Amino acid sequence: MSLHTFFPRKNPVFYSEEGAFFSHPARLTLNSGIFTLKRGEKIGETTAAIAVIFGPLWVSLYNDRHLIDRIARPENGKPYHFDLPDTAGLVAGDHNKALALLSRCSDAGEADILQLRLLHEPPEQLMADFDPLPKSPEREQLIQHGRRLAFASGKKRAVAAALAGDRQTGLDAIRQSLQLLPSPEAQPHISAARPATGRIAILGDMSLAQCRHYRVTQKVEQFENLGFSVSLYELADTAALLPALEEFEFLIIYRLPLLPRLHEVIERARTLGLQLVYETDDLLFCPSAFPGPRVDYDQSFTRQEYAELEVMPPLYAAALRCCEYAIASTAPLAKAISEAHQTAHVFVHENGLGAPHNNAIDELRSREQDADAPFTLFYGSGTKAQQSDFTALADASLAPLMQQQPALRLTLAGYMDIPASLAPFGDRITVQPFSTLDAYWAALATADLNLAPLSRSQFNDSKSAIKWLEAAMLGIPTLASATPGFRSAITDGENGLLCENWADWRDKIAHYADSRAALTPLAEKAFE
Repeated sequence: MSLHTFFPRKNPVFYSEEGAFFSHPARLTLNSGIFTLKRGEKIGETTAAIAVIFGPLWVSLYNDRHLIDRIARPENGKPYHFDLPDTAGLVAGDHNKALALLSRCSDAGEADILQLRLLHEPPEQLMADFDPLPKSPEREQLIQHGRRLAFASGKKRAVAAALAGDRQTGLDAIRQSLQLLPSPEAQPHISAARPATGRIAILGDMSLAQCRHYRVTQKVEQFENLGFSVSLYELADTAALLPALEEFEFLIIYRLPLLPRLHEVIERARTLGLQLVYETDDLLFCPSAFPGPRVDYDQSFTRQEYAELEVMPPLYAAALRCCEYAIASTAPLAKAISEAHQTAHVFVHENGLGAPHNNAIDELRSREQDADAPFTLFYGSGTKAQQSDFTALADASLAPLMQQQPALRLTLAGYMDIPASLAPFGDRITVQPFSTLDAYWAALATADLNLAPLSRSQFNDSKSAIKWLEAAMLGIPTLASATPGFRSAITDGENGLLCENWADWRDKIAHYADSRAALTPLAEKAFE
């Protein structure tokens, strides 16, 4: 026997025009990812053709122009392995040979023809050809696969347009791709007759550590304290989530755009009567606010990555509109959600403290302070999208102050590029790349004053005061921009400090660097 490894685009068929006649029908088996052709005892010769068709979704076996067997492909995108007996008399054939063989089959050939056409023809042009097929699992697979391919093709065109500087064309292209996903918007909420199970599924974007901590991991802790059972899934886990959906009462969708995989989950959840909840902690669904200027992102963020963000808002907005409920992290964000999805029931669930914070308080807040140590400023960023704010602060305030006060120190943690204005003071700057929240908090705990600059914009005005919260739990006062989020947490001069402009930053840092003791009541009130 010989093991053939190939992709269906190159070798979609093994066939024999004249083969042996067997006492039992030929059968395909799949074991450990290897397809094997099995046949019965040889009793004579025949001119009946035999063909094994390998497509992107399944393998089909035809004997004497009739479908004999069909086995679903275990891992889409991976090569096929076919254990072919040397004496089988089968030869490999190309795409045209496979189509020619299938065109002569009396049954089930059309589904195989269409799955092979998906390998070589634009998928968006084939979608209408799936409709006449009889209802079957294969037809549903073809529709699903075709949508995914067509959507990916449209998204690729959208990103290319944005990369070329034509964002509007990119947004139009992504909205056109959304039309491939039927009925994306939710109807006004009607209470489902689904029985209470006490089980909740969270399907979310887990890529940003800080977002995952506050909006996913912490929510699991909160739900479990209330007696609910919670299961977490990422978008790549939808194959496991789909059959498990009937176990749940609620599905929370966190920070995800409406890609075909999510659409498939939503359609299934609706069929089962689950309550759908969309959650976000950023204004991702608003094209005028997100992703903000390119200069906001650090140098590690590529033009390709930025172009992808530019065309994403319609996909986030479509996912939001699929849900009856929405959860926001701030009141301004909740208001924006209500404007974008007027029939949704919107709730504000603010970022707060949990078990990891309590552990950090116990471990870090009791540290000994050295009254003779240099005055240390701290700036941390859990995202690559705040570079321009830090650069503006460095140029206007930090660099002049470090020039005037040789004892001043600066600790930087997270994602950022060090601005050129701070380069002369490198020996007084400690840089800690983002690793874990515990390491981030440990670096913050060594500071005298936490800095939270945030320029005023529609996007930033919807953000929360996590930077104040994390510093306050460690007894560190915060100097922050006077955005709505920070104003909701800070009373200027009582439990923190607010700045209206860059001149305020320079003056207040200079004042408290010379009067460290004046920070103590601010820190105590913030902790309280």
